[in-house]
Amino acid sequence: MSHSFNSVIIVDDDDATNFLNKRIIKKINPDVEIKVFNESSHVMSYLENPEKTSPDLMFLDVNMPAHSGWEVINNMPVRHRDKLSIVVLSTQICTERQEKFNSTAYKIAFIEKPLSLNKLEKALVNIASQVAESYTHIQNLEV
Repeated sequence: MSHSFNSVIIVDDDDATNFLNKRIIKKINPDVEIKVFNESSHVMSYLENPEKTSPDLMFLDVNMPAHSGWEVINNMPVRHRDKLSIVVLSTQICTERQEKFNSTAYKIAFIEKPLSLNKLEKALVNIASQVAESYTHIQNLEV
């Protein structure tokens, strides 16, 4: 399966998890550029910088010190909405949390930790279907 992501951001406060996630992502796309942020405040500063381009994909831990994954999304500049897709990582995925994240304008998939190649493939298929659905919706509005 071919995936069209060239730049990825991983946001997680656990170094071992970041190491594992990088390896899994590289199995799908060996040429991908990956930036890792151990603190949510650092990724927020990075994304607020107008000179930085939007990544294609963000792996975002829900529970982090300082700012939660939800706060990261809520404070993200609007300019990232069209390009950025988000994979929410959590030790437990509940319906309430999914509904909260799905209420945003971002294309979002959920993965229960730990990340695996199979879970990542399913998440990317989910995001691709959201992109296709969004594109179809826009085309219908233009008609």
